[in-house]
Amino acid sequence: MDTTQTLSLISKSSAIQHENQSSTTIDMLKDCSPCNNKLIKFSDKHAKFLIDNLNLLRKQKELCDVILMIGQSQIPAHRAVLSACSPYFKAMFTGELAESRKTEIIIHDIDEFAMELLIEFCYTSRIIVDEKNVQMLLPAACILQVINKIYFIEDTT
Repeated sequence: MDTTQTLSLISKSSAIQHENQSSTTIDMLKDCSPCNNKLIKFSDKHAKFLIDNLNLLRKQKELCDVILMIGQSQIPAHRAVLSACSPYFKAMFTGELAESRKTEIIIHDIDEFAMELLIEFCYTSRIIVDEKNVQMLLPAACILQVINKIYFIEDTT
């Protein structure tokens, strides 16, 4: 059996073994006629793995390309992550603003605790909004244009 036949068998057996995957993925494997001799692997966990590792890099202050200076806080981050999460940051980093060329950026008019929570949200997609932080968090989320990404769930307990 040659390599092409082996890959074809692996691909077909993978499709059978992963019946619990979405039918879209299985259909893609079946319908991919130019790919019949290639091993195709889809991972639902890759995006989470990627963002978790970017967050770890941020916390370890590794490969960060910007520091947000707000109040007494210095928050290291990755421009790509912030830009992907916030149109505010995308405009800041990709436009002609002076901040697009700076590594340290002073942020005004946003509460530093709110900024820390929202940066954490950009990296984790998790944020705790409660009666103690909602008054400072919502204006900051509006400025950073992430308000539509935060889903508020009413606590019914």
